[in-house]
Amino acid sequence: MTDPNLTQALQEAYASATVKMRIVHTIEISHPAFDKTVYVVADYRPDDLNEKGQQKMSAILETGQQVDFLCFAFELDMPSIDTTPIPELVLTIDNVGRELMASLQKASQSNDDVLVKYRAYTLNDLTTPAMLRPLQFILRDVVVTPLQMSGICKVKTVGNNSFPSEKYTLSDYVGLGN
Repeated sequence: MTDPNLTQALQEAYASATVKMRIVHTIEISHPAFDKTVYVVADYRPDDLNEKGQQKMSAILETGQQVDFLCFAFELDMPSIDTTPIPELVLTIDNVGRELMASLQKASQSNDDVLVKYRAYTLNDLTTPAMLRPLQFILRDVVVTPLQMSGICKVKTVGNNSFPSEKYTLSDYVGLGN
């Protein structure tokens, strides 16, 4: 059975990946407190460096915007198969740079969610993601050390929203007191 969220190229890569059809894993980390959105690519060894001398990969998002992904070793540990109602992934990024540390510290002082988007690209085509839409997660329980950042990624579900979202209080709705 094929996944309708994957492009034909990614389905072929998963079925019979060759050296030329290597899959490149990327994440996007965003938060209102960040100065800019952070784009990270795993296991990519380019010759291209950005203005700070960091290794980077340029690719185009599904929106058509071209961005630079910084090269960091990261891992998304998939959830175990059990009876947990909401699957949780563990995101670990090694050798976290000062920029990412400072951004995550700003985010920790806010009540807003840290949004993580996962995209896969095929190495021979960085002009479009190999997934029709990125997988989106909310990053929680983040632990940052000088060597590593790790946190729990949860799928944002409608079931976590309060309903009704408005609180009916006696001061706002006097008729409730009768």
